[in-house]
Amino acid sequence: MPEEEPLTGLSPRDLLAGGLLDDAPGGGERLGAYELVAPIGEGGMGVVYLAEQHEPVQREVALKLVKRGMDTDALLARFEMERQTLAALDHPGIARVFDAGATPEGRPYFVMELVEGEPVTAYCASKNLEPNDILSLFLEACSAVEHAHRRGVIHRDLKPSNLLVTADGAVKVIDFGLAKLARPGASSARTLAGEVFGTPGYMPPEQERGGEVDTRADVFALGKVLAELLGDPRGELRWAVAKATDEDPARRYGSVTALADDLRRFLDDRPLAAGPPTAGYRLGKFVRRHRTACAAGAALALGGSFGVWKAVESARFQREAGAAVENTQREWQKAHVATMFVHELLVALDTDDPERRREELRTAVHFFEENLLPPGGDPEGEFLAMEMLGMSYKALDEFADAERCLGRAAGLARELYGADMARATHLDGELPPWHPAEFALGQTLFAAGRTHEAAGMLHALDVETCRLVGPTYREREVLLIELAHAFDASGLRHEADAIQAGLDDLANFRLPPIEPIR
Repeated sequence: MPEEEPLTGLSPRDLLAGGLLDDAPGGGERLGAYELVAPIGEGGMGVVYLAEQHEPVQREVALKLVKRGMDTDALLARFEMERQTLAALDHPGIARVFDAGATPEGRPYFVMELVEGEPVTAYCASKNLEPNDILSLFLEACSAVEHAHRRGVIHRDLKPSNLLVTADGAVKVIDFGLAKLARPGASSARTLAGEVFGTPGYMPPEQERGGEVDTRADVFALGKVLAELLGDPRGELRWAVAKATDEDPARRYGSVTALADDLRRFLDDRPLAAGPPTAGYRLGKFVRRHRTACAAGAALALGGSFGVWKAVESARFQREAGAAVENTQREWQKAHVATMFVHELLVALDTDDPERRREELRTAVHFFEENLLPPGGDPEGEFLAMEMLGMSYKALDEFADAERCLGRAAGLARELYGADMARATHLDGELPPWHPAEFALGQTLFAAGRTHEAAGMLHALDVETCRLVGPTYREREVLLIELAHAFDASGLRHEADAIQAGLDDLANFRLPPIEPIR
């Protein structure tokens, strides 16, 4: 018969008012400086009492006492471990232990901070909290669990009734009765093979099977609680919940800290580690995060229609650009937005004097890079800006500058997102973030007459992208056609013909290995 879930986690006064636990031992008994008032909760091995401490201070406390008949060696060891565990933790989000002792008949007890509150799910529902407020509250719980993990303590029974919210809105993590000590050399109550502790619905698969667990078990439980708090999480929060509750521990967040960091990224409008590592996703987050700067950049780029570009050389444009720079915290933010519009205008604008248009746009691109992209900026912003600058220089046939910017963009993308890409579980066929820059770089090398280098780069990029995403990835046909041209121009007719023959069946076409191209 499954063990009844303990009633800890509910307000003691609500329990008393509701007449719960009428068959439990009554109050009035005195244990040293503590007078038992009434039972307020009951678990598998202990009863929690509301008690009054009379000396050396007067206050209400919670006293946990081993049940009669539950004084086996194994249960006493587990009870003592819970007391030691709580005594070793010092965090405002975890109930403190004040004292310990034993009844005249030898039943051990310990005295702890009285936590009056309601389960986090009930609190959020009663207050009708918005998602961001829920996340802020949830992060408090994460902070307490992180503290326990740093002390080598795995809770193993995290659930809404063990995450209380007090009347003043503070989160308290309670009930470490099933905790496991993971720190080296720590004494711990022994868990027999196949012995399962925890609450169904919040235990990860490895815990349900009675196997070894680590801190990722608490990550799983917190993910389940987060899903309850958010209702039916969508978008980016759905990714975070899915990563936290993955059945495979290797695919979960590696720690509660990693989960909390991703939720903070969401609150700060930054890309989530659980999200797809694509340039489009990260660009969207960048624009939303810097709406003011992007609006300034857009106004700068499009203000006065095409006339703003004709005014690049004028003092008026210089003054407007300078004013825009002063109104943003990071100058590269506008650099990205402005160069993005330059790139679009290269394609979209149609004038009667294309050479003049090209010269004015060339002046604009150089101006943006020299004045709006200072060194030492945010790496993510620099990646986005360098990618768009490189595209613009490529469209202007300024191959040396295009190679410089695109190479820098590709390198930054690999540094920033390479590790995420290797661990990602939600790619959905999206290209690696560095793919657009490296593809454009290959095209640039080909246009500059360096056909052997272009072929080598495009070949390596296709092989890598097929491995990461699959052989039918978006843009593959375009890349292979470019590669066939590069092979042909390099005198490698056999390789070029092989690509042409494989274009009709991309799902089964693999590029053969080639000798290094020099």
